[in-house]
Amino acid sequence: MAQEKNQTTEAASREESAGLADDTVEQLRMAGQVQRNFLPARLPNSDTIRWATVFLPADWVSGDIYDIARLDERHIGFYVADAVGHSMPAALLTMLL
Repeated sequence: MAQEKNQTTEAASREESAGLADDTVEQLRMAGQVQRNFLPARLPNSDTIRWATVFLPADWVSGDIYDIARLDERHIGFYVADAVGHSMPAALLTMLL
């Protein structure tokens, strides 16, 4: 009787852990999508400059971010930022720029 109860409790615990892992993966996937939405959708190309970018984070989220924007008719500004680490706090820190 006690052994059956232990097995039932262990099975429920495994199911709960699997559900938490699935939730965590889904939340990380969504955080990565939010971060990608902060990147420029279109690049300000001109007759003399053609920009190209590749964003390949090592994990679901990244401590890296960039932006390129036309400042006026003659000037384009850009930045690249890299927060130390490959964690959620690093990703959130760079999104504040």
